[in-house]
Amino acid sequence: DGQVWEDYETVLAYAGSIGYFQALYPSRAEQIYQEKILAKFYEDGDISYWEDINNYYVQNWAWLGTALYTDNLPNLWQVGG
Repeated sequence: DGQVWEDYETVLAYAGSIGYFQALYPSRAEQIYQEKILAKFYEDGDISYWEDINNYYVQNWAWLGTALYTDNLPNLWQVGG
C-alpha cells in the first residue's frame, strides 16, 4: 500500500544503483557517490568499512559500487590488456 516500513537509508541501495545514475545522470551520480556512499566510508586504524562493519552485504555492494563509479573494475574481456 506504499507505507514506509523503515525510516533509514543504506549505502547498499545507493551503491547498487550508482551505475544507473552514472550512465543516465552523471551529475546526480556524483552527488549520490559523495553524499550517500563516500560519506559513510570509515577508517579506523587498519580497518576500512562502509556504514556497518558487521554487514557483509553492505561491504560487498559498497565496494562494487565504488569500484564501478571510480572506474576501478578491470575489463576482463579486453584483448591484449
